[in-house]
Formats: sequence, structure tokens, C-alpha cells
Amino acid sequence: IIAPSEYTKERLCRQFRDAEAKTRVIPFGVDEIFFAKDGSEWPLDEMPLPERFVLYVGGVEAKKNLETLVRAFFATALSKKLDTDLVIAGPDTGGEKRIRRLVEGLNFQQRVHFLGYVKSELLPALYRRADVFVFPSVAEGFGFPVLEAMASGVPVIASGIPALREIGGKAVRFYTPGHVASLREALEDVLGDKNHARNLAKGGAERAKLYTWEKCARATFDVYREACS
Repeated sequence: IIAPSEYTKERLCRQFRDAEAKTRVIPFGVDEIFFAKDGSEWPLDEMPLPERFVLYVGGVEAKKNLETLVRAFFATALSKKLDTDLVIAGPDTGGEKRIRRLVEGLNFQQRVHFLGYVKSELLPALYRRADVFVFPSVAEGFGFPVLEAMASGVPVIASGIPALREIGGKAVRFYTPGHVASLREALEDVLGDKNHARNLAKGGAERAKLYTWEKCARATFDVYREACS
């Protein structure tokens, strides 16, 4: 059995007690296109983006906990009078109406932008345009968007759930999952301190290099060979 994180393995073994001895943890990789810098900006010319923005990438659904992000961003924007918008990029997987109602209730429609599904070839440029990437999910087995943002050289703020902590280590600014005040503090720290943001971006890009598809493939091959023997 192959699991992409220690957290996934732990959950699996809680459900199936005999899985411990036969389960191997093999993290996924990140596409090299996210590390590339040259020629990655032009595809965004036709995408309506604000000059500065906080970015979320992923499905719009309950477990992603976008309510916390919207409320924390709203509080941060009001208290700090920031000229930064919020961009939500990803398909509606069951929760967009609820998030839009929240934005309307806060009268913040001019500062929150819903892009919908974004083609994979546009994602590297989108990540790099952001001031900070935020991933507020409360349930993940791995967390591709966090890894992609790290590889793209963007400072990352993420919910401090086990799987994301495995990926980000000390290169991500974590906050208490589901807590608006904790996320607001993280946003103010990163958006208000350029050196902190720069260090996060640099550390994230270095850590992302640990996650390659070649390493994943070789480890998977070793598991196949072990199973066949």
C-alpha cells in the first residue's frame, strides 16, 4: 500500500490494523514548470487580475474552509487599509454560492475575485503574480497547491493540519486551523513584512526541490519490486 504522507498512512492504519507493515509513504512530486521563470507571465494577459492580491487555488468546497480566509482577509484589509485584493481560483465543487453570499454580506464584492477553473499551463504565472498564497483547508491527505506555490517562489500561509505541516516544514507560515484571528495575524505578518515574505518564498522554493516526480517514481518502482519478490 502506498500513501502520499505519514498522516495518510496513520489514518489508514487506524482503520485497518494489519496495514502498518505493508504501507510505504511516498510523497508526490511537483512539476518542474513551477520552478521555471522565463516566459511564464504572458498567458495572464487576458485574465482580469488586480495589481496586488492574496491567492487561493483549489476547489471551492466546504473542507477548503474559504469562509475563514474571506473573514480573515476582510478583517486584515479593514484594519491595515491594504490595497490588496483576494483572488479565488478553482472550480465550484459545491461551495461557491455560500462563499459569494458571505462576500456580499460583508459588502466586499469589489475586493474578492472568483476566477473559476484555471488551466494548468496558466497556474505557474498566476502563483508568481500573487503577493502571498493562502491554503485554509482543514482536511488534506497531501496538498498539491501548497507545494506548487512553494516551488513558484511565493510566500505561503497554510492551515496547520498534519499533512500540510509535513510538506511545508519551517518554510510555510502556519496558523491554527479554522481560526479567523490566527489567519488574520498570519496575513498581517507576511503582507506587512517584506523581509519575512522574502524569506518564506526563498525557503519554500528550496524545500519544494525535495519533492520530485523522479524520486516518487523510483520509490514506487522499489515498492513494486518488493511486492513482486
